[in-house]
Amino acid sequence: ATFLIPVYGEMPSSISPDPARGNCSYLASANRKYEYSVLCDSPTLTSSENAAVYFSQAVFPASELAFQLSVEHSYGIMGLEWRWYGEDWKALSTNSTTNLSVPVDFSVGTSHILLVRGVADYDHTDSDKKCNAYVLCAVVYVDVVEPPKKEIVIDFGHGSERFVLSQGSGFTIPAREEENFIGWVGSDGSFLPNEAVIKVSEDCTYTALFADFEQLEGASLVFLENGAHLRFYAAMENEALERLNALVSDLSVSCTMKRQGSDPVTMAAVPYQQMQALGTTWQSFCASTEVITGENVADTYSASFDICFSYSDGSSFSRRAFGTASSRSASMVAAAALADSRADYSADVISGLEQVAALSQK
Repeated sequence: ATFLIPVYGEMPSSISPDPARGNCSYLASANRKYEYSVLCDSPTLTSSENAAVYFSQAVFPASELAFQLSVEHSYGIMGLEWRWYGEDWKALSTNSTTNLSVPVDFSVGTSHILLVRGVADYDHTDSDKKCNAYVLCAVVYVDVVEPPKKEIVIDFGHGSERFVLSQGSGFTIPAREEENFIGWVGSDGSFLPNEAVIKVSEDCTYTALFADFEQLEGASLVFLENGAHLRFYAAMENEALERLNALVSDLSVSCTMKRQGSDPVTMAAVPYQQMQALGTTWQSFCASTEVITGENVADTYSASFDICFSYSDGSSFSRRAFGTASSRSASMVAAAALADSRADYSADVISGLEQVAALSQK
């Protein structure tokens, strides 16, 4: 084939400059039809103008490679896509600034290439701009390396067990079957439930925490300004309670009260007083009934106490106090108190007990 290029007189010897000076993103015959910039914040800080960022990154097997990439483009960026070299492109759920977690499950000693591209924000059916639909944003040379070993110590309170595991691996803390087991206290500041699944990141010791939480038998009559009330009690070992309060911020003790013939009502139990029992100090909690009147003086009330809190992994704990739920009526408590010759009640208390006993005779 023969091509004839016409030459006119007095033509300049150099190529005419771009009349749009490169500012027209797709019509001008500029060297570059668009401008863009890439900023990578994670896993390494790097940036580039009109070119992808290139870097190497070491990862552990079955770990995650966190990505945070920002892209600015003449057309705008409607989203990012990524792929391992040789695989299909996968769209991200967010657009130009995103946190991309890439699962890495390749074997130790292998290398892989991760690609990230931006999708230009325009109608891709526009034939004039179709060649500029995508822009390469990042090329990461990923080397899979052997993770370091970490030691996990499980302290049962009467013995311990050691596990040597790879950093980044998963581990299930063994279960404890004791009724008074509360949780695992980690030397890293964590507080975890039975059989918690952790991701090994550092040497750590997990110590079992036990706490006795007991329902106290019976009830008492208390006399307040608004009248007489039945009061029920539970108690927890004080040392364990103080440790638990230091570990969690949402510890609560509640009481579920049920009056004979009525629906149960749950209320907050409040700290009452400390007491000595079984060679240690206990913190008691109490909850009181409504005012006792002639209509409810013979009705039986039952009460059960529960302790609730959240672990550091977001899961919750709820346990009922050990022992049988207490059931008492005001008339029963008043009669027993007045019949107790060993009791040393004040005159005001005796008067109140007699008033409650009188109500039961009506």
